[in-house]
Amino acid sequence: MFALSNQGTFVCLFTEPGAAPVEDLESLQQEPPRGRGGPGERRPSSFIHESSPRVPADIDDVVANTQLPSEALGNVVHLDDVLSGCSTVQQVIDAAVGPGLVAFEAKGAVIGLAGYRLRVEPVSATPGLERLTAPFAGHSLDTPHPITEAIRTGRPLALHPLPEEILEGRPGAGLGAVRGCAIPILGTRGVIGGLCLFLGPEQQPYESALHAVLTERLAAAIDRTRLLESERRLRVRSEQAAARLSRLQSLTSGLSAALAPVDVADAVMSHALAELGATGGTCFMLADDGTLRPVGSMAGDTESRRAISLKSGDPLGAVLQRGGVVVLPSAPGAPDGGGQPAHRAIVPLVIRGEILGAIELTFDRDREVDVELRSFLSALGTQCAQAVERARLYGQRAKEAHVLQASLMPPALPSIPGLDIAAGYRPFGDGTGIGGDFYDLYALGSGRWGVVVGDVSGRGIEAAATTALARYTTRAAALLGTAPADVLQILNRVMLSEALGERFCTIAHGVLRPSADGVDVTLSLGGHPRPLLLDRRTGSAYEVGTPGTAVGLVPDPVLRETNLTLRSGDVLVFFTDGCVDFHTEGGTTSDESVLLDVLRRYAGESVGELTKRLEEAVLDANGGRNSDDAALLVIRAHPDGSRSSAGSLPFGTWTRKEKEKR
Repeated sequence: MFALSNQGTFVCLFTEPGAAPVEDLESLQQEPPRGRGGPGERRPSSFIHESSPRVPADIDDVVANTQLPSEALGNVVHLDDVLSGCSTVQQVIDAAVGPGLVAFEAKGAVIGLAGYRLRVEPVSATPGLERLTAPFAGHSLDTPHPITEAIRTGRPLALHPLPEEILEGRPGAGLGAVRGCAIPILGTRGVIGGLCLFLGPEQQPYESALHAVLTERLAAAIDRTRLLESERRLRVRSEQAAARLSRLQSLTSGLSAALAPVDVADAVMSHALAELGATGGTCFMLADDGTLRPVGSMAGDTESRRAISLKSGDPLGAVLQRGGVVVLPSAPGAPDGGGQPAHRAIVPLVIRGEILGAIELTFDRDREVDVELRSFLSALGTQCAQAVERARLYGQRAKEAHVLQASLMPPALPSIPGLDIAAGYRPFGDGTGIGGDFYDLYALGSGRWGVVVGDVSGRGIEAAATTALARYTTRAAALLGTAPADVLQILNRVMLSEALGERFCTIAHGVLRPSADGVDVTLSLGGHPRPLLLDRRTGSAYEVGTPGTAVGLVPDPVLRETNLTLRSGDVLVFFTDGCVDFHTEGGTTSDESVLLDVLRRYAGESVGELTKRLEEAVLDANGGRNSDDAALLVIRAHPDGSRSSAGSLPFGTWTRKEKEKR
């Protein structure tokens, strides 16, 4: 059997059946007990379970045949009231060894429950006896102790003798206890805990029945509060899952707009870290040289993070070799596993077996990495890997579109004496599409210059092919000295002969002749928006040119010519319909007044600044959306030849470097 030592620990005492009662605890501690193996040798751990009336083995019969006095029943009712007000298991067991002592008619008590992973937790003790829980609190149920024995066997057992501070009349005694017992606590699913009671000298005939009734109520209260705690945990987990789902949906929305790996990193840092409670995070991408390079971090400081080789032995490399979420515990060498406290969590970015990178999260304290959190981290990695792949495909497609679109534009605008020139182009959508808008400016000889701005119907590769056809056909015909209207007639015949189906082109073609009096312009329009003229002397702005028929539709289009002269400071603006067609909730409207207002308001600015103003006005009128591609060509006359400049501006999709240059 077990005895409580003077130090508050339980000593396992083994006696043969019929052995004399133990009278002196100190002598037993000095003289090792004799087992069957000889003096000083102890038998395997076991208990003597007493079946005397003090601790009955069949308690049901005793309860059925015992009548509790009214005072004891009143104490039972009072304990019921106390237990009913408890909302946690800890409150229940604290009540049992505190206010509950009156009902148990005990001097003191310690209690322990069978907890997670077969360990004794939680525990409690009567105030002043807390140290008596040390031998079993948090320990395995296999630990030798009366409480663990009561839990394992489900049977009560007597405890004697007791330590001096428990015994009545000994030095330092305050409880007045002379005996004790350990009682199993039986719940709906079996034994759920054990209770050690320290009792006074007077033993009532109903004591065993009273203890049985009270432990039954104690078990019911524990079961009830465990259900409440489970319900609370489930509710919290449900709320956390809903919050994580919402955060994941928000992250998905943010990732859908990511056009580069750095955008993916920014989305993760802004949408996911708050949910995870991480204090830091860095997103790494696998470079072509096989190293992991930081592309974004929570602090925005990626330069301080070095590139990591997969063969360096760094945990990031191990993650990618392993292929799953890796948790790095704060304790060195501690194994990875569910519920393991961690300071770092590393999430690989892998799609279809291809390694793309990894996300490293850091925490300022240990935290539980449970199944739900691991699931969230795994989903986070999957979402980010897909976004990185989309960003890579987008980058590749955008590069291809840029190269193809650039081939349809002049590599640089010529410098023409007496003219200031600026041009711009804005692709539709996100910049990965290929539109049909184009412009060109080229020398025709004899001081003449050809200018073309056009818009081929449709988008994509077919539109690009037709754009190339229109641009080079127009240039070739104009170089032969053909008049602008005749050039468009030739283009019309070529397009019809190519059997392009319903594809057509609107186009404005002009010939510029700088002279001492100004710049003479001969202009022909094939279904294209009329150019805008800013009269520098009056400050007025208006449309010029005669409308005509789009080319590529009918054999005999109506194409006329208009002659005009640009005086010093006058500005002529060619544009495509993407600059005047605005898309609103009510539909699409065409309105040149937006461009006219800009010309009047900023008449004195350079052609480069004027082009920028026009572009900004178009974007504002379209709500910031690039719903169509657009091209601009802005020409200012300086007939004295004192100024000559040319520039081509990326329209609407400037990079940061290009913006700074401007």
